[in-house]
Order: sequence, then structure tokens, then C-alpha cells
Amino acid sequence: MNLTDHAGVQLTHGKPKVNGVEIHYAIGGAGEPVFLVHGVPKTMSYWRHVVPLLTPHYTVIAVDNRGAGGSQRPLTGYDTATMAADVADLATHLGFEQFRVAGEDWGAAIAYAVAAFHRPRVRQLVFQETLLPGLPAGPGLPGGGPDPSLAADDVRTGWHFSFFSLPHVPELLLAGRERPFWTWYARRQMWDPTALAE
Repeated sequence: MNLTDHAGVQLTHGKPKVNGVEIHYAIGGAGEPVFLVHGVPKTMSYWRHVVPLLTPHYTVIAVDNRGAGGSQRPLTGYDTATMAADVADLATHLGFEQFRVAGEDWGAAIAYAVAAFHRPRVRQLVFQETLLPGLPAGPGLPGGGPDPSLAADDVRTGWHFSFFSLPHVPELLLAGRERPFWTWYARRQMWDPTALAE
């Protein structure tokens, strides 16, 4: 999917090697830079409806996180500090000393790490659909105790955090079944499942 700005012009794509890995990004708009960091199981196309709202005011850089979309898939480096360095090094590569960063879901954890580990460079942090480290969780969330109103497989219970952390088990379920699995998963957790395009 091609991202477009507010005038319908396609963003420019690049794939430089930063922090030892090729990171795919799309850039467009004008003004101060803002980096958009997606969550799991998404790519930069997650931001397709947000980008046109931002490009009249900002230079928008949508990033495919390492291991996702058009970015390289190394065997290691999926901790937030390393992925935060991917974003910071991409900003350096693009000539931005300071920037804003916005993330959602797992991308919010990465954006938080960008702000934490590269504090002098981050002018603003925006995060959504995540828990900030160190804050207590409410009922039904990991660390917050059970919520009897939630079904056991509701993603708000956090079951997927433990499941996807099991070594080599999730991969057994995905080989050749990625699309149906992630479609079911995404639609199961979405407020409006019709918002998920094929």
C-alpha cells in the first residue's frame, strides 16, 4: 500500500542501512519531523489515514520496524532499546537532530524507548494502545488481575504476551498460515473489524 500526503501525492520511500539493518521508511509533508512507529502485527500502512492529516504541518516519516514490512528481518535485535536506536539512527541518516515520535501498540513501547534512550533529541512523545512501563495495570491487563467480564481469549487479558513469548511455539502455527492467523487476530481485537483492509 502506498502512503499519500494531504494532496494525494505518494510519499517517497527509502531503505538505508542504519544501526546495522535496512529500515524501510516513507517520507512526505513539510515542517518539523515526526516519526510514526507501528505496532504488531502491522506495517507502516497502519498510518495511512493519519499521514494525510499530518503532512500539511509536519514532515512525516512512517517506519517499517525491523522484521516487518519492507524492513530487513535479522535474527536478533527485537528489544526496544535496539529498535529505538533504529529510529534514532534513521533520524540521523535523514538529517534530523530533533524530532517528534508517535507509536501505537508495540510501536508505542519503541517510541517510549526512543524518548528514554535519546531524550535530548525527542521534542515530543505520543503513544497509544500500550501500558507505560512502571505504571500499575487495571483489571484484565497483564499484571492487573483477572477481569471476570472478559473471555479468556480476549486480547485485553494479555494472553498473547505470554503466548508470543514462548520460544519456537508461535512459529509452528504460522508457517504458511500467516494471513488467516493475523487476520483473525487483528479482527478479534479491533473495535471496528471492517477497518482492516485485505
